[in-house]
Amino acid sequence: MKTFDYSALAPSYLSILKLLTWIWSAFVMVPVFVLAYFAAENLWYHAAIKAVSCWVLFGVLINAYVKAWYKRYQYALTEQGLVIHRGVFWRQMIVIPRNRIQHTDITTGPLERRKSLAKLIVHTAGTRDAHVTLHGLLESRAAELRKELIVATQDDTV
Repeated sequence: MKTFDYSALAPSYLSILKLLTWIWSAFVMVPVFVLAYFAAENLWYHAAIKAVSCWVLFGVLINAYVKAWYKRYQYALTEQGLVIHRGVFWRQMIVIPRNRIQHTDITTGPLERRKSLAKLIVHTAGTRDAHVTLHGLLESRAAELRKELIVATQDDTV
């Protein structure tokens, strides 16, 4: 039974997270611009300055959080199962025993494919949180983890 030491997510996943954060925050700032426009007595450039300032401040704060989240997200495959540590303010340790794994999926989105990344989705026996997604893995690492989890679960069948 093969194990993997604690590993961080792929470094290229952080750039995807940052890009998505800036795009998401731009959409959030549209209402801020509209409100600033009406509060600035119809001077559009005052509203634009306020909205862009808010967008940059909001984006910097969210990106700092994303970087901290990325640094604290680690996973390992032990003899007992898959262990995931994550969280910034509220830390979480998820342990998925090998004998509770039903099946696994590997999915990729368009941005992830450009960076050769994948998500490993582990489906477990149970009703609460019946699946756990491990984001930001290199495709080869996701396939390797999946192969090892599948081999381990085939040995545990009844």
